[in-house]
Amino acid sequence: GDFEMGVEMLKKIESRLERYLEFLDKHSELVLFYKITCLYFGNGNFREALKWLNRILNSDYQDIREDVHSFARILNLITHYELGNTDVIEYYLRSTYRFLLKKDDLHLFQERILSFIKNLSKVSTDDELMEKFRDLRDQMIQLSRSKYDKRAFVYFDIISWLESKIERRPVGQVIMDKASQSTSS
Repeated sequence: GDFEMGVEMLKKIESRLERYLEFLDKHSELVLFYKITCLYFGNGNFREALKWLNRILNSDYQDIREDVHSFARILNLITHYELGNTDVIEYYLRSTYRFLLKKDDLHLFQERILSFIKNLSKVSTDDELMEKFRDLRDQMIQLSRSKYDKRAFVYFDIISWLESKIERRPVGQVIMDKASQSTSS
């Protein structure tokens, strides 16, 4: 959960990273880009996360690791929300729906998140927004207990992100606190 330390470590090797990418297969490259995206997202550096997300989304290899592409699209929407880029969210929402339907990868996890994001524009008060965050968190907690849906939570800890919004704390801090609680138990 120490995203800040992870980002510092990444910055030390990032200049050399590009030349090592040629030694990776496309599968490993996409997974690496996704992990780097999550590292920056967890650190609250959404612009840098978006840079790495775009490397996945603009990849010519959309048939390789379709799962990573699917979750990258979901994370793209959430990242644009975090950046306040409301003008592009509707476009990316439609694009994400089309992609998931085309790949036959629209599951309950994705449906609930996409529905939540779609309805954010209808929220008018902060209290209403917090209620929407709580409602989605409760739905996600239920899904995380389902043997069919819990795999989705490996890609992105949406529950911690939702809790960070509800508690008005950085997502990295929420994840770090959860990690320290699980190691002390």
